[in-house]
Amino acid sequence: MTRARCPQETKRCYDNAYSFGSTTTRGAWQKVSTLRKQGILPATVYGKNVEPIAIQIDERAFANTFRKVGTAVLVDLHIAGHDPIQAFIHTIQRHPVSRNVVHADFRAVNLNEETRADVPVGLVGMSSVVARGDAIVNQTLYAVRVRAKPTDMPPRVDVDMSKVERLGQPVYVRNLALSDVYTIETPGDTIIVSLTGIKRRGPGGA
Repeated sequence: MTRARCPQETKRCYDNAYSFGSTTTRGAWQKVSTLRKQGILPATVYGKNVEPIAIQIDERAFANTFRKVGTAVLVDLHIAGHDPIQAFIHTIQRHPVSRNVVHADFRAVNLNEETRADVPVGLVGMSSVVARGDAIVNQTLYAVRVRAKPTDMPPRVDVDMSKVERLGQPVYVRNLALSDVYTIETPGDTIIVSLTGIKRRGPGGA
């Protein structure tokens, strides 16, 4: 897995894209159970004006990439017999016991058209209330729906917890920083995170 190069026809380079390198198509005769035993992950590529393509990729390379980029960062797929495809990891399926990824879907995109993705919400900094041990963080929203051109899609959006200074002060989606290149479509009145007070026991344990 390597960083991707930008297609020559695109005006902007997406430095945060990743490439899986050589990826091969998967024949209908190949049993997915056999592929998985060989450390190969079966996957499907689909999208607007793209016929579904069954592919197989290195399981470890996929796991490492997904852990880093999630579903909001472009990846380059170099599939034998096809032009390079820019895509987002759309969905994954996990084994019910081992929780290993057993299948993945890639959604191919046009770099010149807006698309939507669920972008992770990260928490940065620390509230002074939490630092004093008077509260704990209660995050209830972990991703927001974002509309943007693929090259403008943020890998994540952050909440600065150092600005949350009191109990009863939830952070809403509408409090997220605005951007000129992408739009957050999740309703603004959705709560992302709040602080829950910690009851301190007195000397007698009451």
